[in-house]
Amino acid sequence: MDSKEVQTTIDANAYDNVLKMINSVDTENRVVALTALDNVDFNKSLSYLLLFKKQGNASGAEWAEHAPKVTGMLKGIGINTDSVLTFKQILEIMVKRKVPVEDIQFYLNRFGDHLFNSIKNLGYNFIDTLEIKIKLKTEDGEQSTTITEGDKTTSK
Repeated sequence: MDSKEVQTTIDANAYDNVLKMINSVDTENRVVALTALDNVDFNKSLSYLLLFKKQGNASGAEWAEHAPKVTGMLKGIGINTDSVLTFKQILEIMVKRKVPVEDIQFYLNRFGDHLFNSIKNLGYNFIDTLEIKIKLKTEDGEQSTTITEGDKTTSK
């Protein structure tokens, strides 16, 4: 019998729920999330897997035990699950692997959120909105986007 395994993918709609599970203080939630991630299509879900590794609180040992396939594939592209993954590394991998534009936009929104929260955590509470214009040069040409974090309303 020659049957092909059907794999699911992670997308922007599922990201926050899975991230909450990975960041849960409940070990069972982390195990369920990592086990589920081990069964997704690695290439189609790569952007989200990298962000889970960056933004999740699961240890390298938990990744290795409960998501061994993903851990092996991450190691295959140079990501050690025990080391800190930077936003820069994630973007470089995404551009090199030519992920869809929607994945890059999702990444940029997460990065903008990270920057905004980092600035706030440094005590710059007077900043209501952070707007960043980004131009990416890829083999397919230049992509430009603006990300806005914080108070989305404008007032004069």
